[in-house]
Amino acid sequence: MLYIGETGRRLGDRIKDHLYYDIRKNDLFKPVSCHFNFSNHSISNFVAFGLSVMNGGNDCRKTKEMR
Repeated sequence: MLYIGETGRRLGDRIKDHLYYDIRKNDLFKPVSCHFNFSNHSISNFVAFGLSVMNGGNDCRKTKEMR
């Protein structure tokens, strides 16, 4: 599955938020938390890696996402 994030934040910062605030705190209002806390997954199944580095603003990122 390929996901292009809609954030201007660094990938590492965003992943830390998912791991700590969403999954470990079991925030059931967040889809990522529900996925890793209720399906046959655990936090040990969480893997993320960047495919591309985007330099530029929101317009550049949105253009890449549309492709």
